[in-house]
Amino acid sequence: MLFAVRLPGMTGTREWVYPQSIDGFFMRLRRGAFLLLHVLLFVAPWLTMRGHPLLQIDLPARRVFLFGAIFTPSDTIFFALLLFFLAFALFFFTTIFGRVWCGYACPQTVFIDRVYRRIERWIEGDHIQRIRLSRAPWTWDKMAQTIADVYRDCLTAEDDHQRSADKETPHKEMSKACVQAQKQ
Repeated sequence: MLFAVRLPGMTGTREWVYPQSIDGFFMRLRRGAFLLLHVLLFVAPWLTMRGHPLLQIDLPARRVFLFGAIFTPSDTIFFALLLFFLAFALFFFTTIFGRVWCGYACPQTVFIDRVYRRIERWIEGDHIQRIRLSRAPWTWDKMAQTIADVYRDCLTAEDDHQRSADKETPHKEMSKACVQAQKQ
């Protein structure tokens, strides 16, 4: 027999979250950290140290260039130890400093906040407009914005598909369907 546990305050319906645009000292600091990380992620492969890229993962040649050092499959144990150390440091420092990593340095947060949410705000408006739009009855305006949202998601999926064509990803089927729909 299946049963469900109801916690206090849980109605069983989905409650959508609409992020609000905020400003202040810490948001400016966060934007600076995001800018620094974007520069690091996009410029590092073209900077050289000791004749090699500063940061590059070369999958076909099975090499990783990291600050002038070259890691090959024979260096797996050293690279694994480095990654274990970095993972331990990540857990240790996020335990001590709370949400510093998630709020200021996590690549997923950086790209969602600086790229995806800007496009979302441009299409749908600020959080109050998004709440009103989701509660409003269906109109031509709402359909146009919904289609723009789906198209944005398809473009993002196509971009991911282009970058990870040889690797299995959770949304690969959606990406293929969007790419095929765009070609028709």
